[in-house]
Amino acid sequence: MKHVNLILGKNIQALRRKNGWSQAALAMRLGVTPQAVSKWEQSKTAPDLSLLPKIALLFGCRIDDLFVSKDNF
Repeated sequence: MKHVNLILGKNIQALRRKNGWSQAALAMRLGVTPQAVSKWEQSKTAPDLSLLPKIALLFGCRIDDLFVSKDNF
């Protein structure tokens, strides 16, 4: 599970940066704290499953894409 969290965290960070958003800006859009986003990106925790559709919608990708190791976001 740690490997999945690592990929998810890296992808969230890459997509957030690609959109030019701070952790606080993403957190505000998702209704979570900036600390939660930071923990996701550090792979300390993962977003609640109920947030995955909203995260994918914000980034314009599929939920599946969030879990695929990609270096080209």
